[in-house]
Amino acid sequence: MRPHADKSSARTLARIENGLRMVTVPLPHLAGLAGAVRVDIDDRVPTMGVFASGRMVANREFVGRLKDDELLFVLAHELLHLALRTHDRAKGSGRLEFNYAHDYIINDILRVELGFASIPAGGLDMPGAREKSAEEIVLAFRKGGSQMRSQTQVWEGQAIAADRIFGGQQRPGQRGTEDDGAGVTCSATSSSVNGFPPTPTTRPSAPVAWRSWRPRGSPSPGRWRR
Repeated sequence: MRPHADKSSARTLARIENGLRMVTVPLPHLAGLAGAVRVDIDDRVPTMGVFASGRMVANREFVGRLKDDELLFVLAHELLHLALRTHDRAKGSGRLEFNYAHDYIINDILRVELGFASIPAGGLDMPGAREKSAEEIVLAFRKGGSQMRSQTQVWEGQAIAADRIFGGQQRPGQRGTEDDGAGVTCSATSSSVNGFPPTPTTRPSAPVAWRSWRPRGSPSPGRWRR
């Protein structure tokens, strides 16, 4: 890595670490998670995401586009995926659609808790989602996906019909790889977050979330952790 990239990564990392401390002011119940996550700067990730292991990955340019309060929102979002155990609860469901369901719920919770009029960073937005269960939202995706508008990624996504995002994902009952449970939420996302719909597959060689948000042709960032 070039020296200027080192400095840029260090500045981004310092800003994220400060943001994690600030998250605990309005949301003190997240203090334990905020202190436990490990942050890596990885520009192969278009936005930001978190592994079940507590490893958080972030793109420098994405973080640089966020105002301080918007960064706090995004960081709180990632921590809530861990608090709500999105990775584990997605087992037995379509992982990507369950992740999206939690994205909607989390963003609606934070809109109220943090006093935002709209979801920052062009995030997924479903007013009233905090009153629903993830399972209810997943069923809505499946019943009316062609009419439901969603986005190609959790943050800064393009508008698209929900069935185009989830149509090719692995369904319950299909055999996946041992590493499926260790994917990244958001950016991850969640998320199909680089503007490309998920690649249809029944035997993914990497977690579904990574396949949906990595830039095409990019290598895996390493061993997937549980």
